[in-house]
Amino acid sequence: MTLTIRNEQLASLAEMMYEPIVLELSRDLAANPDAVRQFLRRIRTTYRIESLPDVALIAQIARIHGVDFEQSPANAWMQAMLSDSEVFDVSRRVLRLEREVQRRKQVAEHNGEIDEILGIRNGSQCQDIRA
Repeated sequence: MTLTIRNEQLASLAEMMYEPIVLELSRDLAANPDAVRQFLRRIRTTYRIESLPDVALIAQIARIHGVDFEQSPANAWMQAMLSDSEVFDVSRRVLRLEREVQRRKQVAEHNGEIDEILGIRNGSQCQDIRA
């Protein structure tokens, strides 16, 4: 007896593979699980990101920048990195993006520390000492 798996069944199994990521990301972002599923489905389809480790890295980035992060005009650089045809390996694109996100996060944190040292807090500027 031969077991036959139809394409619809295979697609359903693939979706189930990502479900733990969907539930965790939904909880972390207080987002609707269906919206997270749609986001991950679009990411996987648009950028051909299929491996579980790559999808998990995308979820890490979404924790920092939110669902649909690469569609924000302020994050156009993310979309460019995910679409970079110069980098053939999809996993390498995802890893490069994750590293750049972490680098930028560290720079922002460092800049925040400098702002605190200089007395710039909550949008208020240092007093002009020329007055």
